[in-house]
Amino acid sequence: MRQFDQGEARMTWYCLLVANQPDPSAAIHTAWVAAARIAAANQTFDPTCAVFRTFEAESDEISVYFSPAAKALARQFGAEPCRKPSAAGIGLLVGDRKAWKLHFPGETNPLAI
Repeated sequence: MRQFDQGEARMTWYCLLVANQPDPSAAIHTAWVAAARIAAANQTFDPTCAVFRTFEAESDEISVYFSPAAKALARQFGAEPCRKPSAAGIGLLVGDRKAWKLHFPGETNPLAI
């Protein structure tokens, strides 16, 4: 796995490519909600902590993208470091309502999941 410098690591996104496997979206959603409740109770909730996804119908592949603030959740699901995804064709799987605008300012969310 590629090493990142300290500044880059703080901005690293994580990706989980799912092909020929059950869709992990429900499990990711449940885990995110549990973590968000704990963070809210401790007053440490980060609205940038979000998970996005794409679906390719032709290949039946799902790509799940975890924001940098969702690093612990990404690791829990075995996601690998990646670049920030494009806003095109992606939808918010789970996160604060503000997450889309925080990560993709100026972009409209055509795929609210």
